[in-house]
Amino acid sequence: MKPFIKKQTFYTFLIIGVLALLIFVASKTLGIYYIGLLSLVGINSILVISLNITNGYTGLFSLALGGLIGIGAYASGLLTLSPEYKSVNLPKLPDWLINTQWPLLPALLVGAMLAVIIGTLFTWPSLRLKGHYLALASLAFSEIIRLLASNMQNVTRGAKSLTGIASLSNLWWIFGFLVVEVLLTQQLFKIRHGAAMIAIREDDTLAQLSGINLTKYKIYSFMVSAFFAGAGGALWVHYTNIVSPGSFRLAVIFTLFIMFTIGGQGSISGAIIGATIITLLPQVLRPLEEGGTIAGIDFPQLYGLTQIIMAVFLIILLIKRPLGLMGYREFSLRDTKKLFRKIRNRNAAVN
Repeated sequence: MKPFIKKQTFYTFLIIGVLALLIFVASKTLGIYYIGLLSLVGINSILVISLNITNGYTGLFSLALGGLIGIGAYASGLLTLSPEYKSVNLPKLPDWLINTQWPLLPALLVGAMLAVIIGTLFTWPSLRLKGHYLALASLAFSEIIRLLASNMQNVTRGAKSLTGIASLSNLWWIFGFLVVEVLLTQQLFKIRHGAAMIAIREDDTLAQLSGINLTKYKIYSFMVSAFFAGAGGALWVHYTNIVSPGSFRLAVIFTLFIMFTIGGQGSISGAIIGATIITLLPQVLRPLEEGGTIAGIDFPQLYGLTQIIMAVFLIILLIKRPLGLMGYREFSLRDTKKLFRKIRNRNAAVN
């Protein structure tokens, strides 16, 4: 007799249930500061998984993420802004847009789809490029979006920033979308299209000889990545309540790349681990930068210490584990059992 529900499906629902319980407890017990940190961890995880689809699974060195986040952020922010704000600060917008105020979900979907359409149109010609040529072309796309945001003042307010955006993102929206992204990404790389993308990463010449259309599957990869990046940008802007052209500068893109590199290329769980480490590490090290007395020891002000420690950690990691903490592996329940077994054996040896 076949089981009523598959074992893997049961574990998936169990993990989602535990996560929902943790979010409920966190939203009821934690302060604004810690809820904000958890929100950033979730948003960064969404963005790093998006980056992983093109750069990790498909092997494309794309730097278009900043532009895609910007499109999703501006588009969704404009749709959810109040008519009163837009009529005063953006009077040259079309009347239908001024009088429109959407909920988060449809605004997020529109922002994500615009990121897919605009991003694909701009980057389609460049997907025939490889290596650093593709990196420069995709970086140019991000810079074009940033410059357009700076100069289209009637739509974005330019350097004045788009303010007054409602705080619609919360832990439920952020981690709910993260779960959806993880499940969809897992399923994508279990079917033929995902296998073709991985084949391109391993050896694009051999993949082409096997009948795989390189341009088509690179575009598929970029479209999926762009959708999640645009959605992540929408969640981000409704968390920060403000967006400006400088919000997606090169330093922001490189920070996401550090998360991607540390966690592991081609690993969903690695992307989440990398995003968590790099999001929380500056907060943990902040007391050292500000100086003071810690455990009876007087420390001077050491501004910039966080960046130094992160750089040293990244160098050591690249030497010891070039593919990141997870590499191409995923964290599984089997790894959890091994971890608990090691802890139990170690405690037994001590006793």
